Amino acid sequence: MDITTNDIFSDINGYVISDFNHLNNGKIFKVYTDNLGIISIYSKSTETFFSPYSKYNFKLIKGENFFYCTEFELLEYNFLKNKNYILFLNFISEIILKSSLEGIENCE
Repeated sequence: MDITTNDIFSDINGYVISDFNHLNNGKIFKVYTDNLGIISIYSKSTETFFSPYSKYNFKLIKGENFFYCTEFELLEYNFLKNKNYILFLNFISEIILKSSLEGIENCE
């Protein structure tokens, strides 16, 4: 993880585990990262789409309540093959979301 000035985080790898609409025209993505734990990335457009359970590399700016994505690259696409696989990933995502504290950094 490379942290530069003005709360810009580059080279952050993470898996998108959920998303939901925010207000009328925004979207919030919950992303599990190795270095930052679970973070919320805000998009001003509901047309922005990150494939669930896929791995991305992000360049982020830290805001007051959210991170904002300035650049991203898809690293691994996880094609949801069958219903059991989707249910399993949804179950794991719920466990992660309910058992983690957002914004707690990995201090290794």
